[in-house]
Amino acid sequence: MEDSISQLSILKAVSNDKRLKILKELKHKQSANVTEISEWLQISIPACSEHLKQMEDANVLVAKRRGMNVIYRLPLKIDPISQLVIANL
Repeated sequence: MEDSISQLSILKAVSNDKRLKILKELKHKQSANVTEISEWLQISIPACSEHLKQMEDANVLVAKRRGMNVIYRLPLKIDPISQLVIANL
């Protein structure tokens, strides 16, 4: 049951065109902060932060604080659903 809930949260996290674009960009650029990502998406930083939070909560992204910045990247260990989505971007 818990696996189903986890899979559902991953699918919800990647079922948005903005979040898919984040994954696509991070696949190529490795890591970025919220300002860079908001510029890619051409959206406000608060809106971008909400997208990033949803993806982080579903373990689709990893966030690490470096000084005053939070750097986002793809996790080293990726679940099969996220791996399939990222491979097809």
